[in-house]
Amino acid sequence: GYIVHHVFTGEEALRAITDDSLQIDLILMDIDLGSGIDGTEAAEKILAHQDIPIVFLSSHTEPEVVEKTEKITSYGYVVKNTGTVVLDASIKMALKLFESKQERISAEKGLMEREETFYILFEGSVRPLLLMKDGLFIECNKAALTFLGITDKERFIGSSPIEISPERQPDGRLSSEAAPEFLKKAHNEGFCQFEWMCQRYDGTPFLLEVTLLQITRQGEKLLHVTWYDITERKKAEEEIQKQLSEKEILLKEIHHRIKNSINNIESLITLQADSNTNPDVKAALMDGVSRIHSIYVLYERLLIGEEYLNVSIQTYVESLLDSIVEIYKNNNIKIIRNI
Repeated sequence: GYIVHHVFTGEEALRAITDDSLQIDLILMDIDLGSGIDGTEAAEKILAHQDIPIVFLSSHTEPEVVEKTEKITSYGYVVKNTGTVVLDASIKMALKLFESKQERISAEKGLMEREETFYILFEGSVRPLLLMKDGLFIECNKAALTFLGITDKERFIGSSPIEISPERQPDGRLSSEAAPEFLKKAHNEGFCQFEWMCQRYDGTPFLLEVTLLQITRQGEKLLHVTWYDITERKKAEEEIQKQLSEKEILLKEIHHRIKNSINNIESLITLQADSNTNPDVKAALMDGVSRIHSIYVLYERLLIGEEYLNVSIQTYVESLLDSIVEIYKNNNIKIIRNI
């Protein structure tokens, strides 16, 4: 069941492999090859050129000869005249061993490529990245060291979060004693994110947004830690919030003044209506008062409400109807509402 190519010297065997003219999957190598290089030397030269399974097929049974071949390759040693069954089984076993070896090499190569990619991403990240095990840092990238102002990596590895973040939290966001609680949460839930006020070794305070993500490496659980300095962002957010609060106060003051102005106009027209005896003029003035009061009610809604862009039509209309009834309270008006 095999296509077999025969050569009769070690030199011919080496040439057959190096010129790549034949598709060879396995070599059966004798030891005594006449004049020139013997089988063991030929096998060493072939393996130096190409990784290929070699099975020694020889009449030698001396232990030193067998041991010598085992140091060269470990795909099998078959004594001549042991039968085709043994030889065929040895060939199949050698091919399977070689296939398994190639798969292992491919897997190791893929693993090395992934590790190299991870290392490039890890070290090349501009954000601090760290790995923790059992509450201690076991690895970090250059960005983390630079961020913390640490020049000696050995000083950092093996330390705990409390050691790199002394208890100086001016705004009380998180005390160092709370660190184990967040580590525990990350271990239990697999993810945790929080803010942490810390300081660098030069004493400069800063606020971190810390993310803890649980990962598994070779069966052991680690914490992948990344943080981001949000000190300036927090300052900007606080400034924006301060400005918004000031604008809200100013807006409410504007509404209040407009409301007072409308109230003054309404009072003046009401006085004019009360002092006029002409029913038509009085009715026209009171109609004007009701229209002005509708604006007054609107601004009252804006003043006491939290929403300035939208006003509920239901609450506005209900307040407006109540105010109209109040204006014409002497006319015995009954309102039927279905809003």
